[in-house]
Amino acid sequence: MRPSVTRLYQIMSVLDVPMAAVFGSEQPEPAPPLPPEAAGDEVIVVRDEDAARLALSRGVRYRRLTPVAVPGMNIFESTYPPGSGSSQDGEYVRHNGREIGNVLSGRLVVDVGFESYELGPGDSIMYPSTTPHRISNRGDADAVAVWINLS
Repeated sequence: MRPSVTRLYQIMSVLDVPMAAVFGSEQPEPAPPLPPEAAGDEVIVVRDEDAARLALSRGVRYRRLTPVAVPGMNIFESTYPPGSGSSQDGEYVRHNGREIGNVLSGRLVVDVGFESYELGPGDSIMYPSTTPHRISNRGDADAVAVWINLS
């Protein structure tokens, strides 16, 4: 099953499971999350080919950018092919926390509440995740962004 981003957040919210839990289900056993006080005591390297990846509906792909899960934070690279979006039916999603995004290439439209923001390479956005939002690529090239979800 490859849910949309919206459905994935809804499922994770109902199960009260952090987004980080969906990464790595088909990957080698990851190291356990580090408690904040121990974060500086260990060096962990994960090579690109071993990074946790997640394929969602309509070709949307996520790649976790941290070597292990970090409590309260998800950092990932998201790739949206042309015509794709975070939901199949234009639905908005809401969840706890804040989101910060930075577009690396292509263009993304981020709808937050009643406002739309078109972002290009180098553009950033931050908003409360409790405000209904959705993301789409209306262009003709892949859009790649780094996204941070804080809970």
